[in-house]
Amino acid sequence: SRSRMIGCVAFATYAVVALFVGIRTEVFLPLVVVVVMASFRTPVITWRLFLVVLVAGLCLISGIRTLRTSGVADLPGSSSASTALSVNPIDGLAEMGYSLRPTVVVIQWWQEGQQPLDGSSFLNPFIRLAHSTLPILGPNLPAGTDPNILNSVVFARVGPIGFSQIAEAYDNWAASGVVGFLFMIGILLSWIDQSPRRMWSLLVRSSVFVPILLEVRNTFTAVPGQIILGLVAAGAVFLLGRSRGRSRYSSVKINELHAIRRDGVGTGR
Repeated sequence: SRSRMIGCVAFATYAVVALFVGIRTEVFLPLVVVVVMASFRTPVITWRLFLVVLVAGLCLISGIRTLRTSGVADLPGSSSASTALSVNPIDGLAEMGYSLRPTVVVIQWWQEGQQPLDGSSFLNPFIRLAHSTLPILGPNLPAGTDPNILNSVVFARVGPIGFSQIAEAYDNWAASGVVGFLFMIGILLSWIDQSPRRMWSLLVRSSVFVPILLEVRNTFTAVPGQIILGLVAAGAVFLLGRSRGRSRYSSVKINELHAIRRDGVGTGR
């Protein structure tokens, strides 16, 4: 349809710009969700195609990392080139393993005497949302000094190494938290896989699936807000689609009625 084509062109335009400036996660993971949701209705990828896409994706991850680190001025072919553009899929695969570092860092914090968070980093987004919605509760702590926003904590104590679901679960409840949290993620993925194939269901699951994937290399802090924004956008798209569908259906019925009246005069119809 025209709407789908407009959406695809808009996302492709955004993706080209985002990848050029080094933004990968917000391009690749939504594409993964699109493929998954489309496959519920019609298989869109085979194992052979998957392997080709996987290798190409790892090469792209490696190349974009080089671009983000060195910039366009240092790419081969430029007058001041000092960095080789790496498109080695092994480098991309190794970078996927960098999510292990936040877990190692959290274990080191515990060894240094840090006390467990006991779920405070998971409750914090809802508490901050309540304070933002109801000013009577008082202002929120600045994000940079809030000890329950682990993005800020790890950035201040270690640097921009990202985070992970496992690291955050361990920081709250140690090994039992990792098992329990990943069990909940498994239940959520099972719900995504077993839900009806209706359009509204696909939109809702997409709104939940994207933040869950983004959290693989981040913290839970942004997940509730991302899900809310996704559901709002999905609801707007769904309602717009239904209203246009009703309008088109009504116009078709009116045209059919006019045709029947015109052709049925004097025939007894």
